[in-house]
Amino acid sequence: MFSKAKRDKSDERQVPEFEEPKVMAADPGMSRRADAKSSARAKPVRSGPSGVPSLISADMVIRGEIRSEGEVQFDGEIEGDIYAKGLVVGEGATVRGEIMAEKVKVAGTVEGRVRATRVELTASSMVKGDVIHTALMIEAGARFEGSCRHSDDPMSEQAVNAAAAELPAPTPERVLSNHPAPNAPREREAKLREAAPIRRDASAAPKVETLQPMQQGQKQAAKANLR
Repeated sequence: MFSKAKRDKSDERQVPEFEEPKVMAADPGMSRRADAKSSARAKPVRSGPSGVPSLISADMVIRGEIRSEGEVQFDGEIEGDIYAKGLVVGEGATVRGEIMAEKVKVAGTVEGRVRATRVELTASSMVKGDVIHTALMIEAGARFEGSCRHSDDPMSEQAVNAAAAELPAPTPERVLSNHPAPNAPREREAKLREAAPIRRDASAAPKVETLQPMQQGQKQAAKANLR
């Protein structure tokens, strides 16, 4: 009888050997592109002002100033100054203060000075104040009470000082009096006399001489002379 050969248990427990992975030489160009992508992701990106304007609704009442580097759509009420890149004062809005922006469109009420490169007053607008501008457009129906001045740089203080220097000096108020001035024209005095009621003095009336009755002797003498 043939006997089976005994297997060594140590052979069954042998761990298979694996080949080490081959490392390929890195491409220097690829490494540079990878570094550039990673650095681009790491650096923060500074975003400019978005195209969507900041909206201030009609139920907002502000006491103070507003500063923005973008566009502002203002529909509320404010007592203070507004500084922005662009401003639209909506219909029904009220601004009591100075406005300074590159572009300003007014459809509501503004009580204060407006300084902008381009100013547009719509038909529903009402502006009470000075406007310093480079370009100005006023629609028919707009109400404007103030002075306007052209300036290549309306944001500068020199433009403000020049506009203030051109304002006319205040005129003194005139006081009406019933008494004519010493140097008043004679025609005015004559008209006042004609308008005054005429008063007659009894003492100035002409005197009427009354005839006294003749005595009896004088009557007889007169009759004798007649004969």
